[in-house]
Amino acid sequence: MSWKQPQACEPSHASDCAGAAADDLRLTPREQDILRLLARGHRSKEVAEALGIGTGTLNTHIRHINETLHVRSLAEAVARFLVR
Repeated sequence: MSWKQPQACEPSHASDCAGAAADDLRLTPREQDILRLLARGHRSKEVAEALGIGTGTLNTHIRHINETLHVRSLAEAVARFLVR
């Protein structure tokens, strides 16, 4: 199986952007809460405490968010969430 590098959402990749928007819909309400709090500037530990979960659980959610949105970093996930 070969690895394919994700492409940026640019006009030339409109179909990829449509897929990214559809991926946003697959985020659970909890994952959306996490991204919302992170977008407001809260640190991971603060998000975990606010939601009553452990940092390990938060990291699992973040890993799933990154996979769902096809991004490599939390910053990229937050940026994609904000522009949806």
